[in-house]
Amino acid sequence: MTTTESTSGDTRPQTPSRELRRRAGVAGFTGSMIEYYDFLVYAFLTVTMAPQFFPTQNPATSTLAALAVYGTGFVARPLGGVFFGWLGDRRGRRDALLLTVLIMGLATALMGLVPVYAAAGLLAPALLVVTRIVQGFAAGGELIGSATYLWEVSEGRKRGHLISIGTLGSGVGAVLAPITVGTTTLVVGTEAMSAWGWRIPFLLAIPLLLLSLRLRLRLEDSAEFRQLAAESRLERFPLRRVVQEHKVPLLQVFALNTAASVPAVLVVVYMNVYLTQVLHIAQQNVFWLSAVVLLLALPAFSLGGRAVDRFGSRRSVGTMFIACSLIIYPAILLMGLVHNIAVVGLLYLAAAACNYALQAAVYPSFVSLFPPAVRYSGSALGWNLGAVLGAGISPVVAGLLVTATGMDSAPAFLMFVATAIALITLATIKRPSTGEPAESPAPAPAS
Repeated sequence: MTTTESTSGDTRPQTPSRELRRRAGVAGFTGSMIEYYDFLVYAFLTVTMAPQFFPTQNPATSTLAALAVYGTGFVARPLGGVFFGWLGDRRGRRDALLLTVLIMGLATALMGLVPVYAAAGLLAPALLVVTRIVQGFAAGGELIGSATYLWEVSEGRKRGHLISIGTLGSGVGAVLAPITVGTTTLVVGTEAMSAWGWRIPFLLAIPLLLLSLRLRLRLEDSAEFRQLAAESRLERFPLRRVVQEHKVPLLQVFALNTAASVPAVLVVVYMNVYLTQVLHIAQQNVFWLSAVVLLLALPAFSLGGRAVDRFGSRRSVGTMFIACSLIIYPAILLMGLVHNIAVVGLLYLAAAACNYALQAAVYPSFVSLFPPAVRYSGSALGWNLGAVLGAGISPVVAGLLVTATGMDSAPAFLMFVATAIALITLATIKRPSTGEPAESPAPAPAS
C-alpha cells in the first residue's frame, strides 16, 4: 500500500506514504530533466546542424532557418497541454505522464536519425520540423503535469519542496544539454561533429527515456484522482468546464507564466547573446561558462520550494519577482562595465539563481488554483499559453528595445514589466478553489 487506508468506510483521500512521495519526486525529476534535455539540445546544436539541413552560401541564413525550426516546438505546446490535460483529468495523471516522456524521448531519438539535405532534399528539413513539433506537443503536458501529480501526492507543508524537485529536473536538463554537446564535440572533433557527431546527443535520449519509463511505471495515480474515479466524478470534457467555470484562475495562470517566462528568457537565451555579441567573450568560453553557472545555481530550486512551504506561495512568488527585478538588470548592466570573466560569472550566477528560485516557487500557484477534476487541464492550458507569449515574444521585444534605445542592457527592463504583471495578478488571488488557503501556514515551532 502506498497510502494510509481507512477501515471505517471513509473514502476521503488519505495522506500519501513517504515511499510514494519519494518515487513521485524521483520520477518527476527525471521526466523534467529528460524533457528539458531533449527540447534544448537542439538549441545548442543549431549552428552545427544548420548547413546539413539548410545549405546556403550565407551561413547566417542557414542558422536563421534552423532557429525558426526551434521556434516551431513552442507552437505545438498549447495543443499538447489540451490533449494531456484531458488525458490526465479523464484517464489519470500516471498515464498522461508516461505518454509525455515516451513521445518526447522517441521524437528526440528520431531527430538523431533524420537524413540530411544532401541525402533527402527538402524531405530532410520537413522531417526535422515534424519531430520538433512532436517534441513541443509532448512538452506541453510534461512539467505542468508533473507539478499537478506532485501537488496531489504531497502533504500541505511539504508541497513546495516536492514540486521543486520536479522543477529541479528542468534545470539539470538545461545543464546536461550543453555539457553533452560540448563533450561530444571534444571527443569526436569539430569536423566529425558537423558531419555525423551531432546525432549522438539526440540518440542519448533513448537510455534516458528507458530510465524514466521504468520509474514512472512504478507510480500509481494520486488518491485524489482515484477518489474522483471511484465516485464517478471524472469530467468527460474537463477543458469545457475550465472555460465555463474557471476563467479567472485560467487567466491568472496565463498571466503568471507569461511573467515567469521573462526571467527565464533573459537568463538562458539573451544572456548568451549578450556575452558573445556585446561583451565579445569567445563562444566556446560562453558555452562552458553557462554550463558551470547554471549548474551552481541549481540549489536555488530548493530555496524556492522551501520558501513556499514556509511563507506561502503568493508571498514567496511576489518577493522573488521583486528580487529578480533588483538583481537581473543591475547584473546585466555591471557585466558591461567590467572586463573580468570571474566577475561576469558571479553576476550571471546571481541572476540565474534568482530565476531558478522563482521558477520553483511559482509552480504550486499554477496547480493550486483548480479543483482536482480539472486541475491538469486548467493549469496546462494557462501555463502553455503563458509560455508561448512570454518565451515567444520576449526575445523579439528584447531585440527591439536594443534597437530603440541603443542600450545593450535594455532587455533587462522587461523584468520590471513582468514583475508588475505578476504582482497585479497575485493581488487577485485570494483563495485557491481547492479550499486551501492561498498562504500556507508557517510550521509551528518545535516544542
